[in-house]
Amino acid sequence: MPLKKSEHSIIRNDIQALRALAVVAVVVCHMSPRWLPGGYLGVDIFFVISGFVITQLLLKHQDKIQLYDFWARRVFRIVPAYIVMLTVVAFASAILFLPENFDQFHESWRKSLLFISNQYFAGYGDYFSTALVEQPLLHTWSLAVEMQFYLIYPLVIWLTLKLKAPWLLVIFTAIGFIGGQLAWEISGENSANYYALFIRAPEFLLGGVLAAYSSRLNSTWLLRHRPILAFLGYLLLIFSLASFSAPLFSPATALVACLGCALVILADVKGGIFAAINRQSAILMIGALSYSIYLWHWPVLAMGRYVYGDIEWTLIYIVFYLMAVLLLAGMSYKFVELNFKASRIHSLSTAFKKLVAIALVAISPSIFAKQVNRLVPSLPVEYTRYADDKTICHGKVLENCLRGQTLNPKIVLIGDSHAAQLNLAAEVAGKSLEIGFEVLTASSCIPIPGFDIKKLDSWARQACENQIEVVSRKLVNTKNIALAGMWTYQLQDPNFSKVLNDFLQAAEKRHQNVWVLAQIPKLVRNPVRQIRFQHLGIASPMILGEDWKIANHKIANEVKRYSSIRWFDPIESSLFLTPPFDGDVFIYHDDHHLNELGSIKYGDLLIGLLQPVFRK
Repeated sequence: MPLKKSEHSIIRNDIQALRALAVVAVVVCHMSPRWLPGGYLGVDIFFVISGFVITQLLLKHQDKIQLYDFWARRVFRIVPAYIVMLTVVAFASAILFLPENFDQFHESWRKSLLFISNQYFAGYGDYFSTALVEQPLLHTWSLAVEMQFYLIYPLVIWLTLKLKAPWLLVIFTAIGFIGGQLAWEISGENSANYYALFIRAPEFLLGGVLAAYSSRLNSTWLLRHRPILAFLGYLLLIFSLASFSAPLFSPATALVACLGCALVILADVKGGIFAAINRQSAILMIGALSYSIYLWHWPVLAMGRYVYGDIEWTLIYIVFYLMAVLLLAGMSYKFVELNFKASRIHSLSTAFKKLVAIALVAISPSIFAKQVNRLVPSLPVEYTRYADDKTICHGKVLENCLRGQTLNPKIVLIGDSHAAQLNLAAEVAGKSLEIGFEVLTASSCIPIPGFDIKKLDSWARQACENQIEVVSRKLVNTKNIALAGMWTYQLQDPNFSKVLNDFLQAAEKRHQNVWVLAQIPKLVRNPVRQIRFQHLGIASPMILGEDWKIANHKIANEVKRYSSIRWFDPIESSLFLTPPFDGDVFIYHDDHHLNELGSIKYGDLLIGLLQPVFRK
């Protein structure tokens, strides 16, 4: 069965230029948000363009919507290159990723293959999940939103045609933006809403309104004002891309960029400076490659971060990264995209056979990738965790949260994961000193009164709130308290110092003994990964960061204000002379947490710290 040739097959230079602007903005922002804070809005620009193009396709036959033709074009446009990217990234991740990280990746791969990764990343992970910036398929959320929209949008167009009421698109668009903004402000689940279809659907609809109404506008008026409309459009785009950093995102701020894009499309300039710029071959080439660039830019960046940590963007790194992305995008465009271009597909059956062949290749990661991932020798479990999560009161309160001499609890150890990593240390010190530790911790949370749980990811809030309640009850009858935390993270909250001081001041008034433990040295790169990379022949030196020193200095200065509060910094002990090793023993399980062996060794430091108070 032949595919019908589109009546709107002429490629507009201004739209290609918008695609080029959008993808360059996204790439630059993802490399470093400091360079272009609002560059992520390039995705929203793509959504407006997509809404305009697909509405033209759906409206080309005013009397009937040809669904098979529309969906076939969308599938052949998006899926082939997408599946190739998924397959290549799956095998690259199988080689590079630690088994626990690859298991998380594999789940995101499955969701991406089904175009529901936006839902997966909306509720992604916990504290020890691979960081989002290291997830190679994070960018697929936008393609999932797009494909989901394509499934329901023909129904909207059918309704407008049936009722002969294109104004319905205007109503749906307005309701979408207003409702999305209200939901954004009221729900408090912005990290989840960011990936939601209902937040992005109005952006597609705005493009649809353009396609439905652009031919109805007075042509004389439009011709006269095209340069002004284009100028205003680009002005809005530049302003939004330069100004609206990620924390400022909302449907309202996205609307600024979307309106800018809409004005440029509406202007459809045919002459003058804008038309001259839009005809530049480099811009048109980037516009043509925009989809493939988007597909490949993030996996390359995420894997680079997984291997090397935070990347310092020297000129060499910038050139190498851009060349790698352009090479992969060019290959994808030439060997995949062009083979499924609608103008080159003469029959649906031929295209379907090609698509089935690619889909069969895409199944291979689910069969072989895990086997490939396990070929690289794994470290023993005691190297890859600081304790068995099932046995510690981290984010939950078990029947027994005691360590050491369980019949003689003397100290409550509280904090975030940097306190939880000391469970085995408390066991060692407690048995040696014949005292008990009650260890109460929660991810990212210092469970003390006044701690702001709203700053936490949604998955961590309830556990933090529960632990604060338990700790608040314990503080009344507790003589001795140990407090540990990832101070580099906690001090990002400008109110944390006040909360900490309130806690220390109250402890001093109650005549309690409080030991505040310094954050352990933080590495620039994950040491467990580096061992894996060494097996692969990828050399990467262990480097200490600097931020943990600054954070420790700030907390130490706070502690010095109180006579009964003691600061303990183990940096000068032999344990941390050559992190992540103590002699020949590997003591870290990531860049800022001890493993079981390290925690046991830290127990000896606790013995020395507490022995003057708790002698046998």
